[in-house]
Parts: sequence; C-alpha cells; structure tokens
Amino acid sequence: MARIKNKTRGVYYDVKSTEDKIFALYSGQVIQNGEYHYNTILTFDWNGKPLRIYKLDIPLVSFDIDAKNNRIYGLNVENKPIIVEYTL
Repeated sequence: MARIKNKTRGVYYDVKSTEDKIFALYSGQVIQNGEYHYNTILTFDWNGKPLRIYKLDIPLVSFDIDAKNNRIYGLNVENKPIIVEYTL
C-alpha cells in the first residue's frame, strides 16, 4: 500500500470480537499527519452484516470489549493517557 498525501483514507484501526459480534474502530476520513484517534466503532455479526454504529464523545486510539458486563473500554492519549468506559 502506498499512502497518497491528502487522499488516503483510514478505515479500520483496531478490531475486537466477542462470541457473536465483531467490533471495529473506524475512521473513513482522509489521513492527516499524526492523526490516530477515532470516534466511531462499527459492529458486525459473524456474517459481516452491520449491526450498530457507536459514535463516541472521546476519540480512541484502541479499545477492548467486556462482553460479560456489556462495556467498551477505550484508550485516548491525545493530551494525557485516559481510559474511558462506554456501555454497549
């Protein structure tokens, strides 16, 4: 893959799964210098069918899923490291 300045779009940056879903941190925006925090998580079933879009108020660089407690835990490091929690 070659990156074309001001034209290349980021897509999926971190992907996690549970027994019944796949979660993907998503951008879709043109990649800017040093930009790597994203505020959208897409969910799919194991057949690739889209299920839900989560729009986050704090953009993340990575995340994990706690399926048992229905939580998303995310990491934001823009200003200082911070761990955020969202209910699924």
